[in-house]
Amino acid sequence: MNAAVARAAGALFVAAAALTAAAPAHALFGDDEARKAILDLRKKVDEQNQALAQKDAELAARLERLEAAGRAQLEFANTIDALRREIAQLRGQVEQLALNLAINGGHAMTIMRPKGAVQGILQRHLQVHHRALEDLLPRREG
Repeated sequence: MNAAVARAAGALFVAAAALTAAAPAHALFGDDEARKAILDLRKKVDEQNQALAQKDAELAARLERLEAAGRAQLEFANTIDALRREIAQLRGQVEQLALNLAINGGHAMTIMRPKGAVQGILQRHLQVHHRALEDLLPRREG
C-alpha cells in the first residue's frame, strides 16, 4: 500500500509541476503589477546609468588633471636641468675670467709697465702692505 501511495504522490507532483511550467509567466502577476514592476526596473536602470555616466565624467576629469600635472612637472624638471647646465657654464666662465684677471693684473703691474714708468696705485698699495709685513715679522740673521 505504501508503494501505491508513493506512486500517487509522485504522479500528483509531476502533474502540478507540469501545470505550473505550462502556465504563462504573465499569469503570475496581474498586468498592472507587471507593468509597474517593469517601469520600476527601467527607472532603476536609468538612474544607475546616469550615476555611472556621472562617475565616468568625474574620473575622466580627474585623469585629465593628473595628466596635466604630470606634464607640468616634467616641464619644470626640464627647465631645472637646463638652468643647472647654464649655471655650470657660468661658473666655468667666472673661473676663467678670474684667472684672466689675475694673470693680466700681474702682467700690468710688472711686465707690461715700461721701464722708468710710475708705479700704479695697486702696485704701490701692495708694496706698502709688503713693507708693513716685513716690519712686523722678525728679521733673519745671517
